Amino acid sequence: MTRVSAADKWPDAVEATRNLARFYDDRAKWTDVQPYMQCLFELADERKDSSPGEPYRRR
Repeated sequence: MTRVSAADKWPDAVEATRNLARFYDDRAKWTDVQPYMQCLFELADERKDSSPGEPYRRR
């Protein structure tokens, strides 16, 4: 979904959001959600803290 125009695929994005909300409502375990997330996004094993990025850090 991330490699195509959002305008062309917005119904798919709505459906994906509904599915994720259903996982949340059902209190699904990560092991159940992960395969679905891997279909939506390219997941990386390495984890990083979120940040604005080096060029935008406060000095």
